[in-house]
Order: sequence, then C-alpha cells, then structure tokens
Amino acid sequence: MENNPPLTLTQILARLSQILGQKQSGTFFVATDRNTSCRFALETGKITHCTHGRDQGMNAVRSFLETHGGSCSFSENQFVPFRTEAGVSHQMCMDVLGIRPSIRIEKPPLLASSPASTRTKGADSRFYRGGYVPTESGAAHETATQTAKVDNRFYRGG
Repeated sequence: MENNPPLTLTQILARLSQILGQKQSGTFFVATDRNTSCRFALETGKITHCTHGRDQGMNAVRSFLETHGGSCSFSENQFVPFRTEAGVSHQMCMDVLGIRPSIRIEKPPLLASSPASTRTKGADSRFYRGGYVPTESGAAHETATQTAKVDNRFYRGG
C-alpha cells in the first residue's frame, strides 16, 4: 500500500464516491486510524461486498463509520476474494455511508484558448520553455531569437 498522509473519514468517503462515479471495478482498501482495515469490492461503480475488522456485510459498513479516518488506496480490476456473508446491497450501503457517486475531476481542465490569441498586436511571439515571450522586430528580435534557442540534448538526471 502507498504511504499516504492520514485522511479524515469524510475525505475517504469522497474518494470512494469519485471511484463509484467513474464506474470503476476493483478493491477499495482503507487502513483506519484504529489499526483495522476495511475493504470494499466494487463492480462497475456498485459496492458488492464489505469487510471491516471481523465484521462483514452491513455490520462492517456501520463499524467502519465509527472510525475517524486513515489512509486509502484503490486497486483497479484487482479482486480479493470475499465471503458470501460480506455481500451488501449497493443502495443500502450508499444510504448508510451517506454518499452518492461523484464524477468530479481532480485534474485542472485544459485551456480553451489557442496560443495564437496570446499574441500582442505589432509584436512577434515565440514559444520558449513553456510560455510565450513577446519580441520586437530588429536588433531586439535577433537578441531574443538567440536567447530563445533551446538545447534539445537530454542529460541524465536533468
């Protein structure tokens, strides 16, 4: 399991709801602050099984809510065997946990504007190491062109 900083129970449930919203399948694992573990089996965005400590099924869901937090990870398309007693109703589990599937995207959206729109009138723009650098014509243009040359060689570690 990854070495993640401790999360609150609310943050763990938010992460679970994101995975459910993306309709993923696999095992959601939680290492709680009470030195117990909780596992949820997910199939295409539905919770099918749950274990927490020695509890299974809905008892495991209720006992999991008594924790304050911990760390979590998700193993996509990896299934750990669960006993039949660990089976849960998806909707009942969602109601007890107080969550609903969320499709919130954590990555920032791509810029909608085109690079050409960032040009200023009367000045030429050059792309240099991740940004546009406006240049003027004439001697200043030559100086900017010389400084804008990028060394395309790749050095180990850099």
